[in-house]
Amino acid sequence: MTDSPEVRPAATVLLLRDSPEGIEVFVLVRVAALAFAAGATAFPGGGVDPSDATLPEPAPGQQDVVAELHAAIGIEGADQIVTAAVRELFEEVGVLLATPERGTLPGLDRREHWRAEVTAHRAGIAEALADLGLRTDLRGLRPWSRWITPPGPPRRFDTFFFVAGLPEGQEVALGTTEADTGMWATPDDLLRQGEQGLLQIMPPTASNLLQVGRFATVAEALEFEADMEPVQPQMLSGRGEPLRVRVGEVEFTADHPRGNPA
Repeated sequence: MTDSPEVRPAATVLLLRDSPEGIEVFVLVRVAALAFAAGATAFPGGGVDPSDATLPEPAPGQQDVVAELHAAIGIEGADQIVTAAVRELFEEVGVLLATPERGTLPGLDRREHWRAEVTAHRAGIAEALADLGLRTDLRGLRPWSRWITPPGPPRRFDTFFFVAGLPEGQEVALGTTEADTGMWATPDDLLRQGEQGLLQIMPPTASNLLQVGRFATVAEALEFEADMEPVQPQMLSGRGEPLRVRVGEVEFTADHPRGNPA
């Protein structure tokens, strides 16, 4: 019998914006050759990095905001998980949950330089923000859910999902090599495409889309106080069978076999 793989902490962000069709979320379609969730539709995110132990400076007057955020997450190391969320959003879609100490955001060339440095693990997000003259602005970031990969897959994560509003004046700029494409869409539209087999949507993604789709605006979603009790799905399918898991009384399916990393 082989030992179960270590469960790694991770952070994932549902980046939201308002639209005439309702609330929209940004998703990535992951590269088919990846070792984890290959080809799946996912939100920006990834594992906590050692560099996340160095915390960025918060904007003036936001100490209470940061403390409330850490308390809502409710575990030791909450500060590093929040830092990972900020970093992953910057790495994968170029969005900064930060505000300038003075003036406006630095120019795109400087931001992209530091984005490349952070992505290549030559610098942490704290160093990048300090050089850019930015402090984290976490008023638009809220914990949303927590999912733990069940035993079986070769990689397991304790993933903290967040929701965040797209900061005013910023746009998404896809930059990760882990995704082929990215798009804005309503939760209902994404779930519909998943049902039609046009997108591969994993159970945690489907569940979080269902939850965020209940809200008409980003402001409403950010006001919601989510239950951060960990969810560990019960695996129903065997290897080689279509992935099926149960969470409470709800069953989720995915159209790829369980043998693929999930």
